[in-house]
Amino acid sequence: MDTIGLVETLFQDTRFAFRMLRKSPGFTCVAVASVAIGIGVNTTVFSALNAVLLRPLPYSKSDRLVVVLNSPLKQRQATFGFSLADLVHWRKHGSVLEQMEITSWRAEPNALSGAGTPERVRVQYVTPGLFPLLGVTPFMGRVLSEEEQVRVKDYDGAAISYEFWQRHFAGDPKIVGRTFFVDNAPATAVAVLPRGFDLFGSHRRSGRSNAKPGESTYRACRGKVGGC
Repeated sequence: MDTIGLVETLFQDTRFAFRMLRKSPGFTCVAVASVAIGIGVNTTVFSALNAVLLRPLPYSKSDRLVVVLNSPLKQRQATFGFSLADLVHWRKHGSVLEQMEITSWRAEPNALSGAGTPERVRVQYVTPGLFPLLGVTPFMGRVLSEEEQVRVKDYDGAAISYEFWQRHFAGDPKIVGRTFFVDNAPATAVAVLPRGFDLFGSHRRSGRSNAKPGESTYRACRGKVGGC
């Protein structure tokens, strides 16, 4: 059969299918709804798998990054984060990992004031070496290392996201060194992170913060043995 014949046959079959569907509107609605639901479910599943399993992390040498959690011997299904005391112990006695840093698992909503209109922002505590570990270079300013922070009395440095800098501070080129309050605790902007940086992704937003995806403040976590 030549190409023209195949096209004619396909056209006839299509017309016949439409006539049959028109004769049975109930069956047509069910069929169309089933196809639509199937497409929606498949799209959702693929999007989740792509984000979690297929798409690489947006960090340099991401294949060497691992997440370490605590798990009791008698409760393997339960997992807990690390405290700063745990971090000090692992750094001293561990030999498996080249470098270890910790961060609070969620970005918690906090009240920001003292810099324009007060609002709720997401704040995540991190150890100073986390950004270099991920290969993240600030767009502006820099995050002091742990050795440098020890020499600074009452260090209160905070790295803010590029998006938050643009929206709340109108892209102020003198943002580095500017002070504000986070839940009544003083903080100083020491760096603006690269555009689009979002440590765990926007799906980890918590609370009722009105911040948009990617708009977070990352504060240095130092001296809190109870964990970040």
